[in-house]
Amino acid sequence: MIDVTPIPPTPPPLRPRRSQLLPGLLLMVAGGYLLALNMGWTLPFSIRDYAPLPFLALGVLGLSFPNRHLSRSGGAWMLCAGIYLACGMFNFLGLSWGTAWPIFIIGAGLGVIFRQDGCGRRGRVIHGA
Repeated sequence: MIDVTPIPPTPPPLRPRRSQLLPGLLLMVAGGYLLALNMGWTLPFSIRDYAPLPFLALGVLGLSFPNRHLSRSGGAWMLCAGIYLACGMFNFLGLSWGTAWPIFIIGAGLGVIFRQDGCGRRGRVIHGA
């Protein structure tokens, strides 16, 4: 006779929890920097001068080598933010972060319209099927 008892499904393997050390350290450094500025201390260099570089680097990296952490569209957003920040620093065409928010909302709307699912096709809901 054949045994037909169902085999219970196995739970998915547990992923190890990621360390929160790096985000915590980054927050502490940023807080310390802002506290020093509020107390009137200055550094020999301005971090603001280098602010566009991480955005530009992550943008190029996301466009060149997309992965599960940063897609091509995320890389494009980062690159655009870096270019916009650089333009704001040099006051090119009167652009600054204070005037940026409508442009980013328009870009977010375009991203929602043209978002693609994992299969490479735009996600569509078929009603009545």
